[in-house]
Amino acid sequence: MGDCEDLKELAGEVITYLRAWSGCEAVGLRLKEGADFPYYETRGFPGAFVLLESHLCARDPGGAESQDDQGRPILECMCGNILQGRTDPLQPFFTRTGSFWTNSTSALLYGTTDDSRGAHTRNRCNLEGYESVALVPVRRGAEILGLLQFNDHREGRFTPELISVYERFGDCVGIALGERLARRDLKDALARQEWLVRDAYHRVKNNLMVVESLLRLQSSEIQDPGDLARFQDAMGRVHSMLLIHDTLNRSADLASVSSKAYFEGLLASLLEACRRPGLKVRLESAIADLNLGPAQALGLGLITNELISNALKHAFPGRAEGLVSIGLSREGEDLVLSVADDGVGLAEGLEDRAGSSLGLLIVSAKTQELGGTMRVARPGGTRFEFRFPPRP
Repeated sequence: MGDCEDLKELAGEVITYLRAWSGCEAVGLRLKEGADFPYYETRGFPGAFVLLESHLCARDPGGAESQDDQGRPILECMCGNILQGRTDPLQPFFTRTGSFWTNSTSALLYGTTDDSRGAHTRNRCNLEGYESVALVPVRRGAEILGLLQFNDHREGRFTPELISVYERFGDCVGIALGERLARRDLKDALARQEWLVRDAYHRVKNNLMVVESLLRLQSSEIQDPGDLARFQDAMGRVHSMLLIHDTLNRSADLASVSSKAYFEGLLASLLEACRRPGLKVRLESAIADLNLGPAQALGLGLITNELISNALKHAFPGRAEGLVSIGLSREGEDLVLSVADDGVGLAEGLEDRAGSSLGLLIVSAKTQELGGTMRVARPGGTRFEFRFPPRP
């Protein structure tokens, strides 16, 4: 059950129980909603009464909410007194803890003024014939969440002792509702945060798509093969980052990326981008379905992009076929990435001269950034193996 449904069900059960236990004809619960405190649950009140009395905010002739000298919305009637703490314990109808009660609204209205009652009262309870009325604040610590209302057409329904019991009920209800309201507020805040993060991923993805398109447009005018290759490398790197943000935007969990979904998309785009006429490359992949952090996934993606695109371009000169393999798995707590080919092999020691190749410079930098180690083997081709410790 969702938090809102849980809160509604709890409120309904509380009001139903209090009506039966108190014997009052009508019982209601008001809860904060924006600046107002409309009825959240009622039992026994006529529908027209609930509709007319639900909202308490005073409004000026233009329909805007009226405010007091502290900039707070003015809540009308005796309910507004309780909700905004406008009570005077010297008056017999207020308690020391901020509740209101009377056994005769007719006598109260006849013997008092709006000033002594603390606010303009709309008197609909009395007009509806309710003589006994009690209003008890529902608190979460020092915060007033709402109030419990007990109404009855009969006079003399309350005593000071009974009102004290109602107040203890109000405290208990405040604890129970406060927990659920806090859960609901947290859920709303997390939903808002998730929306903001998804929007950020979406915007970054769109910006990367623009950059990729501009690079592709510019590359169409380049005649020099070397310059064209550099532009294509740049497009591959941008596309690798674009795929991460697209995967994150569609992911159910914004804190992690599915390694399988991400690498499948990355490998497909690499094979398409680096296709060479007359060469058939077979790709073998063994990607475990792991959850990767966004930064970790991006680093691994850039490493993979550099090594596979380099293999597809340079590992198979004069050959009609070639094999490229990639693996990603957990070994103990470590993450292990391997990229290999059966091509001509990397020149001895080249990986230690990363500055001579932008691609290997990126590989080296990303490996260090992720706290990993790199090992290169040359068993009839080239095999890179990386080992990364767990994320902190």
